[in-house]
Amino acid sequence: MAHAIHDLTEYAITPVTASESGLPDAGLLLDQLATEERHRQLEAILWKLRQMPEVRDCGPVLPLTRHRSSLVRHEAITVLGQCSDPRAEEALLGVLADPHDDYDRISANAALGQCGSRAAIPALAAQIHDRVDDVKCSAIYALMELGDSSLVPVFLDALSDRSSTAKWYAMHAIERHGNQLTIRPVCAAHLPALLHGFLMFIS
Repeated sequence: MAHAIHDLTEYAITPVTASESGLPDAGLLLDQLATEERHRQLEAILWKLRQMPEVRDCGPVLPLTRHRSSLVRHEAITVLGQCSDPRAEEALLGVLADPHDDYDRISANAALGQCGSRAAIPALAAQIHDRVDDVKCSAIYALMELGDSSLVPVFLDALSDRSSTAKWYAMHAIERHGNQLTIRPVCAAHLPALLHGFLMFIS
């Protein structure tokens, strides 16, 4: 799964409005979700919900984050990123605490970057040195979206990771939330290693 991803939108959820997509009302989709059991139909309904700018009631989605089908599960986890229901963050943190697979964690990190609060920061920060690049990079991205200058020490820690991709995400997080006092020593200390990583990536 490890690969270099140099696109800050990789882990961002970008919904479209129902009027743009011709999608039905979110409430109707949630009603269908509550009664549907077939995998393909569940995936289709969740995909439509994922396009919504906001899903206010995540109740019918919550059980599907533990579904035996990985496709259904990952779609459900992603939908929670659009949920304004406070239960969404709690469910996503539950996924991180007990995931079925690495993709569960990647999807949950991305969703928390959309709907999470500061309560999610410890669980995200715990993953910045994960063995899987996409897991740690999605966690760093979510921290960048949720955090502020108080997280600069976490981003500096992420910058020490061996992964050049993780370093890249950490640098962008420091650029967004840092200041001259933090960025100047970072450049002095890590620029040679970053250049080496970049040269290795393009070679």
